[in-house]
Amino acid sequence: SARFFDNIARVAQLVEHHLAKVDVASSNLVSRSKIGCRPDFIGISRSNFMYYAYILYSQSRDRYYYGHCENLEKRIRRHNSGINPYTKSGIPWEIQYFESFATKSEAVKREMQFKKWKSRKMVEQLISQGGCRPD
Repeated sequence: SARFFDNIARVAQLVEHHLAKVDVASSNLVSRSKIGCRPDFIGISRSNFMYYAYILYSQSRDRYYYGHCENLEKRIRRHNSGINPYTKSGIPWEIQYFESFATKSEAVKREMQFKKWKSRKMVEQLISQGGCRPD
């Protein structure tokens, strides 16, 4: 559907935007994003490969889903393909937030933090603040 491809295009734009801002020397946390920024370029550069912790939202289930991956665009496509039994019932999933990391272990650690919060309010504050973890 058109909505699915719009979602993929948004992911590609956001990833490219953040790849352009990589600063690994200052921190292993490379960047954070909430949906809403609209960069002017599309495409993903394999040379600046990163790992992501992300938050998806399903309007049909009114639920959030947390995960980590190496290729955000491909992962969102897979969630929305119906392959995964857990996410199949929530299609379409829309990216709400992601953070990029230099290492997989850091992305996994951040995903686990999201899951430990157990509070929808904290997740929604994170999304609305665009990268500032709520106190």
